[in-house]
Amino acid sequence: MAQAQKEIEDYIGSVKSVLQDTGSSETEISVILREMRDHIDEAMSEPDADPAQLLTELDPPESYGETIRPDDNNEPDRLGHIGFFGGLFFLICGFVIAPNIASGSFEKMAPPVVVMGLILSLTLGVAGRKGKFGLASLLLFLAILALITLIGIAGG
Repeated sequence: MAQAQKEIEDYIGSVKSVLQDTGSSETEISVILREMRDHIDEAMSEPDADPAQLLTELDPPESYGETIRPDDNNEPDRLGHIGFFGGLFFLICGFVIAPNIASGSFEKMAPPVVVMGLILSLTLGVAGRKGKFGLASLLLFLAILALITLIGIAGG
């Protein structure tokens, strides 16, 4: 029985290592391990409990790394955030800040700054299009483009 207990503790230790490698928080790890111990204790309390059989029925420790974080790829969301807020930053700089720095600066500074906002919003919006901010970034691109078109039509 002591050998079986050691094997169970080794299994739990392996699961803990896998969870730590996936970047799970200490709170997540302790909850998962506590639930696992409760499950094992409950199974072992049965009169005909077989520790060796129990260990073969448990999922391999590596599987916990796959199930805890099945899709940890937040790259589209990050790109969408950068595209949206970056485009918004360049839009504000081009249309609000640049004209107030010095007279005549709008004609000199605003177009390149706004074009940078367009490029940033479009490229990162396309890259992050699967996230909500990626779509917002694409909408910002269209809004900046429409604003530039309206200014061009009104000024031309």
